[in-house]
Amino acid sequence: MFLLVLAGCKSSEERAEEHYQNGLALIEQGDVDRALVEFRNVFRLNGSHRDARFTYARVQRDRGAYSDAYGQFLRLIEQYPNDLEGRIALSDMALDQGNWDDLERHASRAASIAPDNLKAQSLTNILLYYNAVQDEDEATRKQAVDQAASLLAQDESLLASYRVVIDDLTRQARWDEALKKLDAAIAQSPDDLSFYQGQLAVLYELDDTPAIRAMLEEISQRFPENEAIKQSLVAFYVEEQDIDAAETFLRSEADNSDEIEESARLVIFLQQYRGNDAARAELERLIADNRLSPLPFQAMLAQLKFQQGDQDGAIADLEAVVKDGARNAELRDIEVDLAQLHFQKGNLVEARRLVEQVLDEDATHPGAVKLKASWLIQDDVTGDAIVLLRNALGQSPRDAELLTLMAQAHEREGNRKLMTDMLSLAVDASGYAPTEAIRYASALASDDKLRAAEDVVNDALRLAPGNTDLLGALGSLYIRMENWTRANRVVDELMALDTDNAKTLAMSLRAQSLSGQNRNDDLLSLLEGIAENPDTKKLGESAIFRARLLEGGPQSALNYVDGLLAQVPGDADYQFLRAGALAMLNRTDEAETIFRKLASDQPDSTGVWIALYRLKLILGEPDAAAEVLQEALQALPDNPALRMVLADQSQASGQFEDAIAIYAALYEDNPSSLVVANNLASLLADQRSDAASLQRAHTIARRFRDAEIPALQDTYGWIAYRMGNYAEALPYLAGAAEGLPEDQRVQYHYGAALAAAGQRDAALAQLNRTAEAIASQPQPPEFAGALQAEIDKLTQASAAQPQD
Repeated sequence: MFLLVLAGCKSSEERAEEHYQNGLALIEQGDVDRALVEFRNVFRLNGSHRDARFTYARVQRDRGAYSDAYGQFLRLIEQYPNDLEGRIALSDMALDQGNWDDLERHASRAASIAPDNLKAQSLTNILLYYNAVQDEDEATRKQAVDQAASLLAQDESLLASYRVVIDDLTRQARWDEALKKLDAAIAQSPDDLSFYQGQLAVLYELDDTPAIRAMLEEISQRFPENEAIKQSLVAFYVEEQDIDAAETFLRSEADNSDEIEESARLVIFLQQYRGNDAARAELERLIADNRLSPLPFQAMLAQLKFQQGDQDGAIADLEAVVKDGARNAELRDIEVDLAQLHFQKGNLVEARRLVEQVLDEDATHPGAVKLKASWLIQDDVTGDAIVLLRNALGQSPRDAELLTLMAQAHEREGNRKLMTDMLSLAVDASGYAPTEAIRYASALASDDKLRAAEDVVNDALRLAPGNTDLLGALGSLYIRMENWTRANRVVDELMALDTDNAKTLAMSLRAQSLSGQNRNDDLLSLLEGIAENPDTKKLGESAIFRARLLEGGPQSALNYVDGLLAQVPGDADYQFLRAGALAMLNRTDEAETIFRKLASDQPDSTGVWIALYRLKLILGEPDAAAEVLQEALQALPDNPALRMVLADQSQASGQFEDAIAIYAALYEDNPSSLVVANNLASLLADQRSDAASLQRAHTIARRFRDAEIPALQDTYGWIAYRMGNYAEALPYLAGAAEGLPEDQRVQYHYGAALAAAGQRDAALAQLNRTAEAIASQPQPPEFAGALQAEIDKLTQASAAQPQD
């Protein structure tokens, strides 16, 4: 009996080992879920079990649970810092995610642990290659390529070395050799999507349409769960005008799936390419077939009716479904659809009520969270939006729309790093879909991370090589990088697409490229060619007019447009250009006559009204300008551009509360506009002193905290100053003063901040310079009194200070 008791008293380490062995056996049997449970039992009993931790992390990585796997590998190296396998695993994952900082940290440590290990050498070598490319160090880059080739000769399984060699071959346009290396890499790692994407990109370079089609079809079969690949295949069929093949593919996906989304995707496609009747017929078939729940298709049918103009009928249909349905997840989805229809129709109260009702039953419902979060962000209640989104992401961590909304919330709060982190996650979650990729690349480019932006767009293009928007974004990046060779390659790719949109974009990029290189003769030749094309005639002629204006002055531009009008005398676009040239030649009566005629003929043309308004201001007739503006607003009362002109006019005439009211209304309509947000926040900080207004200004201006634009720095810094946060205000106002040396209001703000920070001498010098600058102005600005008061206060304080 005593021996039996002893046998049952196993140590925690022994029991942990049993769970580990059970987990290994379950993996052998293919029961991975139960195996993972066994490994978790190991950690509960023995948190330092190295093999269990490594195996668990490896299994999770292979299953696609990257976040958990990465965390487990990190835990492993915390416990065992010199674990070579753990370091290499982390390096591989960092490379897959494009995380070069983590790759450097773990690969360098792996190489120091085992200098002769070929895998570690391969990983450190790709770092060498990447950094050389970034630094445009051609000698080091070539050295890394040679090292990669040498490593592959020793071990054909080194994927990092394949990436180096393949990238080098594609940079040299050695397409056939690149394809052979890609084939070899796929043989080593047949489940690595990036190598297939590389093959696809090369085939696009070779313009081998049959091979592209075959490759897309092969990839879609090999990676059936990858939605981005399916979208790329359908997009290819559409670009090749093979709508039948696209429909056949989507119908096959829908018929062989129990997922509502597959059938919904087919309906959306039919509506876009076959028309509303085809979409309606498919929805009615799905409802009658009853293989899948009919409720989502009834909701889509109502949305189709809404889009066709029967808004009340569509809402009534959905309300009937909601009224009779059982309270379940499916009905909550339909209630969110109904909320969206109410929102689009302007019934915000009912839309919000429905969303709150859904959230009361399911606090993380993605659709309801998206609507409420977007409203909260629009209302600047970003803290609540972030909490709401964070909870929803806990349930749906790879929802690209939730991640994008989280990015918008962080952007509104002025936390640019978190914004870009969320955009990066959104790109990954979307499978590098064009919209998300362009959004992330734009954020990177605005931070001057141009090469990182290039990588993002290129990764997206591997999945959607013919996407016009992606190619346009890439071309713009290359122009900004002054990489004219690659910009021209993008232009050639766009022209090869042979669509009106692609051609127009290609011509625009070509013109920007020539302008950036100061090749004005070539630019003019290009514009003349554009003007000769019937599809781009007006675009080219307008550009030539501007080019003549810049090079030859207004008379040259006038001569050009008169030649155009000789052929088409009544053309409104040409008349508008002619009036502009006449105004610059001081032939203002003729210009006004033309603008007046155009305004009478085209009362909905914002540009004509604004041109006429500005002409009156140039002539020194502010009252007449105000009358023109009122005429314009009578014709276009809700036009944002005209309302902004009215706000500027109110501000210039000292009617600050009127200007604030206009900007407040504009901000409510479009809270994402940086110009509107900046102007409203600036006015609140300048013209009001109550705590509520200053807090409102601060809430609006939080998004400017990481801004490098001087005007935005001035707004945020001045608000911080007005709220008494002098230490925070000073660096912003210093940057604004340096960036806007001629703006005396900005110079005054900086001087006041210096004074508040106790830098008396610097403040007095700054404010005296500002006072001298405004002394020559015909009318002193409204801050002149405050400026002088600050100077007097500082002067008195200096005089009262005891002398040494």
